Amino acid sequence: MRRNGNARKVAFCAMLSALVVAILAVGSVIGVLDLSLSLIAGAVVLLADLEFSAGYGWSVFAVSGVLSFLLPVKTPAFLFVLFFGWYPLFRKAIFRVKKPVRILIKVTLFEVLTAIYLFVSMHFLGAGEQPFWMTLLIALSANLMFGLYEPALDRVIRFYEDRLRGKLFFR
Repeated sequence: MRRNGNARKVAFCAMLSALVVAILAVGSVIGVLDLSLSLIAGAVVLLADLEFSAGYGWSVFAVSGVLSFLLPVKTPAFLFVLFFGWYPLFRKAIFRVKKPVRILIKVTLFEVLTAIYLFVSMHFLGAGEQPFWMTLLIALSANLMFGLYEPALDRVIRFYEDRLRGKLFFR
């Protein structure tokens, strides 16, 4: 009897989507973990891309992004959909661009999305108006976090490809 490889891939991606929603649910319940668990959920999405193809990664992102908005607190879902869910997939595609342009695109994209997040969180997610210095502090810490996130994502990908690929799933 022959195994259907596509059915196994779809089933695995469905499990990854459920794992992403479960991770975001924990971030929804424990408020201080919303940012860090959104980062981890993005790494789970990246697993589908690394194991199969970009199409599977984007489908895991889409399914889990839609389902995550069913959670009681929307902040982790919003962080995931706004940036951390799709950025690892986009990041892989942008490596075709030369390094100075790539850095400019990444930084500009992050700054624009940080501004959108701050606006939406203050006006729609219940953060309320904050003093200017607090908003500036949040933006600066977000930039610091992004500066740490980039190399960490590289290391996670390298670790997966060097040590885990072939031992965990389908190869």
